[in-house]
Amino acid sequence: MIVKGMFRFLAGLCASLLLAGSARTQPEAPGKSAPGAVELRTASVFGGSDPSAMDYQELIAKFMEKYPGVKVLDESSLSDESWKGKVLGDFASGNEPDVLFYFTGTDARAIIAKNKVVSLEEIRKEYPDYGGNLKPSAMEYMVEPNGKSYALPVRGIWEGLYCNRDLFEQHGIALPTDWTTFQAAVQGFSGSGIIPVAVSLSDVPHYWIENLILSAGGAREHAFEPVPGGGAQQYPDSWSEALIVLRSLYEKGAFAPDAAAITNAAAWQSFTRKEAAMILEGSWFLEGVEDQENTTVLPFPAMGESKGAGEAVSGYSMGFYITRRGWDNPEKRQAAINFVREMTSDESVAVFARVAGSPAARVDLPRGLTPLAAAGFKLSESIERPVMPVDSRLTKRAWDKLYSSIPGIVSGSLGIDGVLSQVADLNE
Repeated sequence: MIVKGMFRFLAGLCASLLLAGSARTQPEAPGKSAPGAVELRTASVFGGSDPSAMDYQELIAKFMEKYPGVKVLDESSLSDESWKGKVLGDFASGNEPDVLFYFTGTDARAIIAKNKVVSLEEIRKEYPDYGGNLKPSAMEYMVEPNGKSYALPVRGIWEGLYCNRDLFEQHGIALPTDWTTFQAAVQGFSGSGIIPVAVSLSDVPHYWIENLILSAGGAREHAFEPVPGGGAQQYPDSWSEALIVLRSLYEKGAFAPDAAAITNAAAWQSFTRKEAAMILEGSWFLEGVEDQENTTVLPFPAMGESKGAGEAVSGYSMGFYITRRGWDNPEKRQAAINFVREMTSDESVAVFARVAGSPAARVDLPRGLTPLAAAGFKLSESIERPVMPVDSRLTKRAWDKLYSSIPGIVSGSLGIDGVLSQVADLNE
């Protein structure tokens, strides 16, 4: 079953780049622009330590070489809640870019409602073949509640449980292929000096929230949208059950003692340095793992029978938008069209897909995959029912309340039902 509009993303890119934090990647020699070139402002998540950052800058440089009459002013940055807030703030203040690679769904609701981005329907009246090379199955994820699409995807994502297989072998612990073996792995590593699971519960608890909800209630309850003002009773029991399990894992020592205070980058480092046995991450994490031989990735296990085979947090949740600001400018319209066409061409899609993830166009999969990359593609191919992440359906205020409450939930200082009730009230 294909779910509507979605999701939260290179060869030769080393782990040190992925863990570089807030570093910004710029091409040493951007394409030469002609005097008086049109300046096209762009923004994306392909910045900082994103594994596609270098490739994206190379694609931009090639674009400017092909179109010397256009100078691209790129403002890419690693995606987090602060970056989302900055993007929305730029739109609110009239400082938005001309082309934007951004989330679909709830995150884009405000800019769509204010007519700040241009629909594909409008664009295709003038450019009928715009995005025509992209797979219909990928484009289904781009459809918004109003029935229109605004963004063109390049790469889908999936989330899975990465494991340092060599640590499991050294300690005689079975890989977590189901909930029983996952619990056994947590227990086995908790007294070994190895952190069972690397995570930042204050910085990026996102993947644990959505995967535990899916694990507890399956795709149907995971996709449940609470009624505004309905209170906690409007949520399926699996939502509160998932947070109870998260608290239990914390109490049992599944995470580092400082998991509610460290950054996500620190969690990444503990896993890649073999200080932690497991980490729940997305397809974007794969390329930055230095040990591609002794690392694998598995589907997140189900707690019971509610989660069906092939259900996983996966899909397409981001794409290239042309903003109203860029479209309505006669000097920039063609430049914006050409830019998005180049970034979503089969050749560019293949470049983005090398990180691991489902390519939005029909391209050949790369050859000579590492064992970890092969495991990633195996996981991707096993997904029969992609499920949208929780933050793509809740309003920003509701999601901010949920994810920011996780440290208090695991410590016991916040009640789970109380938090979910507030989330429902904010989900207007």
